[in-house]
Amino acid sequence: MCSSDLEQYSALDLAGRLGGMYPVTVYISDSSDTFNYKVMVGPLGQDESGAVMYSFRSSGYPDAFLRKGL
Repeated sequence: MCSSDLEQYSALDLAGRLGGMYPVTVYISDSSDTFNYKVMVGPLGQDESGAVMYSFRSSGYPDAFLRKGL
């Protein structure tokens, strides 16, 4: 299994687990022989966004971030 397969599995697995709790979208971009997967969750309310970020970061996704206004 190459790293892009692992990334795909990880992104799709994460999206599947979150799909029952939040609206989830998976973006796939291919650039120069590699695939990048971006899992977007939301929209989130102001009160739940902090709890979701804490949960993601403590679950092994330290590069998770909030994007407002989309």
